[in-house]
Amino acid sequence: MQDTRTPLATWFWGAYLAATSTPGISTVQFQRQLGLRRETAFQILHKLRAGMVRPNRDPIGGNLARDRFCRCSNERGGFFFPS
Repeated sequence: MQDTRTPLATWFWGAYLAATSTPGISTVQFQRQLGLRRETAFQILHKLRAGMVRPNRDPIGGNLARDRFCRCSNERGGFFFPS
């Protein structure tokens, strides 16, 4: 963020978009929403994603909890809820 030509407000909007997009945000969508060049959007998004990761995070594993809710599909493409 130091020595950048991109305004600070754009960085904050980018951080907001990256944090609130549930499945994540693509570089192209990020570029379109902020009005940036693709290279700039990629670099900002890359730096924001790197900053959001906890350095000593534990890998996913061990015992995972699950609900009783399961949505399955049959051969015809319809959904049913097993009991």
